[in-house]
Amino acid sequence: MQPTPHKLPELRNIPREPSARREVTALRTWRWWLPATLWTLLWCGAAHSERPSPLPVPQLHAPAVTLNGGFFVEGTETAQPFSHHGGAAISFGHGAGLASGAAFFRLDGYVGLGLPGRLELNLGGSLFGLVGDGRISGAVFPFEATPPQLGVSPGDLRVSLLWAVVDVAQKGWGVLLGAHLWGPTGANQRLAGEGDFSALPFGAFALEVFGMRLLLNTGVHLRPQQEVHWGHGGRFVQHRDWVWKAALRLPRAESVAWSVEAQGAVALLRTPAGMRAADGRPVWLGGGVDFPFATRDRLGVVAGAGLSGAAVPAFLIQLRWFRAESRSAWQHDLFDFSDMPQAAGGDFADFDGWETAP
Repeated sequence: MQPTPHKLPELRNIPREPSARREVTALRTWRWWLPATLWTLLWCGAAHSERPSPLPVPQLHAPAVTLNGGFFVEGTETAQPFSHHGGAAISFGHGAGLASGAAFFRLDGYVGLGLPGRLELNLGGSLFGLVGDGRISGAVFPFEATPPQLGVSPGDLRVSLLWAVVDVAQKGWGVLLGAHLWGPTGANQRLAGEGDFSALPFGAFALEVFGMRLLLNTGVHLRPQQEVHWGHGGRFVQHRDWVWKAALRLPRAESVAWSVEAQGAVALLRTPAGMRAADGRPVWLGGGVDFPFATRDRLGVVAGAGLSGAAVPAFLIQLRWFRAESRSAWQHDLFDFSDMPQAAGGDFADFDGWETAP
């Protein structure tokens, strides 16, 4: 006899009255947003890829983008076909990369589109600001490099393809395979981007037991080699990393959920002489809570600290907003308005005045 899986608070769509205004607005937004994102990725990627970019950039504070996952740990569920979901996060951290005296602000946003076959296309971007003391103590930079520069810059744009292999809602355990691809739209000199294309193929596993959900992620971060030199022959090299993440989600009354999360990386490049082995094995540990807000939204906050490693935030706090998936607008073709609501005279209803504006 198999135990009945315990369901956690999910970000599924909550039925509500249909709104023609919302359908028209969503369709107009998406048919322009998608090509604009792809154009920005190609244009900015070509511009930034021409610049020298030898500064190591940590990625441990990038938020998760899957349904029913943790704050930083990916879940195993994808959106239903032709539905979409999204979210945003505001983060503050102390200790940016190897600049231990610098602080950073980061604004992340993402949106996921469900596809047939339990697939999902997920797009995201960020805005990164570096403040404080950007110097790296004791560093002697290569001749083509400069120390981190303070200021604000867009981060690397991300495109992800996700596949839910096993449905956790049916089996009590789930498996997801996916890949993140970042384009070089962020300024590496401000620690906002890698300076070149990078990728993270990964797998996610979820297990529901005793009303809790355990999430595990593992993958390999493929990125260009970045390094910083110290005096007396020492240097820090960042290249390919094995990335791991783990989270335990604890549901409580009124759909409130608590999370304990840990994440880290192990450098796959041999540690050069002059640097401690622990510098290539960053580890971060934190905890958070999220709760329902409005009809389809959830709010959450998470905080934690870096336990080891040279490129991990010493302290990080993040405010997170989740938006559940909605299917209403995606039941129509993006470029076909023939079945949209019409006005009394037979013309298409112009709710926002866009078509009839002078």
